[in-house]
Amino acid sequence: MLAEPLWAPGLVDDLQRMRRPPTQINSFLQNALTVDNAVFVLGNLCIIAAVGFAAEMGENLPPGSGFRLPEVELPKAEESIATLKRSDLASYSIIAARNIFGAAPPEQATEEKPAPVTELKLRLVGTNVSSTGQPFAIIEDTTKKEQELFDLNQSVFNQAKLVAVEPESVKLDRNGKIEILVLEENFGGTSATGGDEGVETLNEDQTEFSVAEAELEDALANLPRLLSQARAVPYFRNGKSVGMRLFAIRRDSLYEKLGMKNGDIVKAVNDNSLTDPAQALKLFEQLKNERSIKVRVERGGQDIDLSYSIG
Repeated sequence: MLAEPLWAPGLVDDLQRMRRPPTQINSFLQNALTVDNAVFVLGNLCIIAAVGFAAEMGENLPPGSGFRLPEVELPKAEESIATLKRSDLASYSIIAARNIFGAAPPEQATEEKPAPVTELKLRLVGTNVSSTGQPFAIIEDTTKKEQELFDLNQSVFNQAKLVAVEPESVKLDRNGKIEILVLEENFGGTSATGGDEGVETLNEDQTEFSVAEAELEDALANLPRLLSQARAVPYFRNGKSVGMRLFAIRRDSLYEKLGMKNGDIVKAVNDNSLTDPAQALKLFEQLKNERSIKVRVERGGQDIDLSYSIG
């Protein structure tokens, strides 16, 4: 008779029902008595029991009893990855928008278009851009042959407004549009007076001159033409006006005949100072009735008196 093991009651009956020969059953039981095999067999028996219990529960429960395992829906792999990517990108966009690292935004280069040259019949005679004084410009109306001194934001011959003064140009506001008027380096053109007739000269170092009355009257009668024969601009030293500096003197002009040279600074006429550029034009009018004229100029750092007799 086969011995029933204590750790597996009913095992022999089960094996006999499976029509196993007694020799096989004894061999199985002897091998199963070892510790390792006992653990193995017990583990398998537990699994078999659990499966049997679950099957029995499923068979015995009535339909609709409400007993069911909870359903857990796992997210699809593709959707999870896409959601993760969208979340990461959104986080980075917030960081970039807040600029937490203090990086300066890239500057967009803007190309400023240069203002066009004005088509107004004007000519820039001279400018003053002294850091201590009020900037102004001397502009000529070439149609009327008139020259005037204009301050910033002043109307220029009722044609435009002076809005900026630079060493070689000025900016004009013409009906809301900015235009520039450039200082010409040389006036060019033919001489307003020809030949040496009317002025007697001796040499380059001469300081005394004889001027025909008709010559002087003709010159003073047409001041715009006289002023166009040379460029006279205000000259400042240490922030103070010193006089009018002459340059771009036309060849054979009255200025040249009177011994004037490029770079001369006219400081006074008949002891009347020319420190105020606005009074220069008025001074020319006063010379019409003079028979003797004395002009003080600064040349090469030295003052020189030029004397003229009218006859």
